[in-house]
Amino acid sequence: MEDTQKALDEAEQFRLVWQRVRAGTESPILPDTPAASSDTAGERNLSGFLRESVTQSLNRAAVCRRWPELRQMAEGCHNQAQRLSAALFLATGVRFLPAEPVVRGDRSTLVECCRSLFFRMRRAEMSYRAAERRTAEADLRGLFHELAGECAIWQQRLRVLLERRL
Repeated sequence: MEDTQKALDEAEQFRLVWQRVRAGTESPILPDTPAASSDTAGERNLSGFLRESVTQSLNRAAVCRRWPELRQMAEGCHNQAQRLSAALFLATGVRFLPAEPVVRGDRSTLVECCRSLFFRMRRAEMSYRAAERRTAEADLRGLFHELAGECAIWQQRLRVLLERRL
C-alpha cells in the first residue's frame, strides 16, 4: 500500500514538473502507477526481477571496487544497475537505485574474488538470457541481450586474469 501511494505521489510530481517545463501543457506520457495499471503477476515479476538485478549489479560493483584490476568492471556493473533502474522506472514509475554497499571485512584474495565474480557473472548472464526469452517488450529484450553480452565478456576477462595469476 505504501509503494502504491509513493508511486502515485511520484506520478503527480512528474506531472507538475512537466507542466512547469512545458508551460502548462499536459505530459504526453505519464508513468504508469500501480493503481492505474493492471497489476498482473507478470508485471510484478518483472518489477521484482529488475529490483533484484539492480541490487545484484551494485553488489558486484562493490566487490570489484576492492581491486584496481577490476575498476573498469566495477564501473560497468554500476552502469548496468543504472540502466536496470531506468528500465524499472519506465515500467513502473518508481525510482529504485539504492546506495552501493560497502564491502567490509572481506579478506579474500584477488584470485578468490575473481572466481566468485566469475560465477556471479555467469548467473547474471543466464538470468538476463532467460528474461530476454520471457519478455514480450522489444526494448527490454534488447536491454537484457546487451546485459547478458556484457556479463559474458566480463567472464572472459576474469578467466584471463585468473589464468595470468595462477
